[in-house]
Amino acid sequence: LGGSGTLRGFLPGRLLGRSGVFSTLRYRWPIWIWLDGSNQIGVGNVFDEHLRDFKPGLLRFSGAIGVESGAPDGSFELLVGLGSETFDHGGQLSSLRIVFGTNHGF
Repeated sequence: LGGSGTLRGFLPGRLLGRSGVFSTLRYRWPIWIWLDGSNQIGVGNVFDEHLRDFKPGLLRFSGAIGVESGAPDGSFELLVGLGSETFDHGGQLSSLRIVFGTNHGF
């Protein structure tokens, strides 16, 4: 998990496992012509095969805020994302990600 698809506060490939679970809320609002604000928050993590070692305390927080172009099929984005340690380990912030580029697809 991580990267442009899920849990945007983590680098791509930062969370690796046999299975994973996540939930993300995303909100975009218009700022100007072809420019939207973007706010995303989520929780999730990776686990052993078939979520064998899953428990809620092992989930992590991920959040990102920034701006995106208004084109839904290929938008430009400038985001700052944060990711945390697991909730069992206090949930302190452990990851900072700055995204500057394009996002393809919806």
